Amino acid sequence: MFYLDIEVKDQKIAAPAGLELHWLLRGGVPAGASDLLVTAVRDATWPDGRVQVFAHGERGYMKSLREVLFRQHGLERSQVSLSGYWAKGRVEDDFQAEKKLPIGQI
Repeated sequence: MFYLDIEVKDQKIAAPAGLELHWLLRGGVPAGASDLLVTAVRDATWPDGRVQVFAHGERGYMKSLREVLFRQHGLERSQVSLSGYWAKGRVEDDFQAEKKLPIGQI
C-alpha cells in the first residue's frame, strides 16, 4: 500500500498482519506534479496470486496507473477500482460536470 504525502514521515498506522505500508514523500514537489506514485507501483514487488487494487486520486496519476496495472501487470477490470476524483488545476464543480460528459467518462 502506498500513500503519497508531503509532510508525513514514519507515521504509525494500525494495519492487518501482512500489510506493508510505504510513505512516498514528495519533498516539496506540488501535488499532482510528481511521478513517485506511478514509479513506486510500477517498480513494486507484486505478491503471488490474485491481487485487488483500489486506486483513487488525481486524474493524471490514475491515467498513468492504467498502463501499469492493465498492461504491465495484466490485471483484469474486476481486480481494479480506479478513479480520478480530482484533477490538478481544475475547479471542482467544472471537473465534476466534465466527468458527466462522454469525454469525461473515458
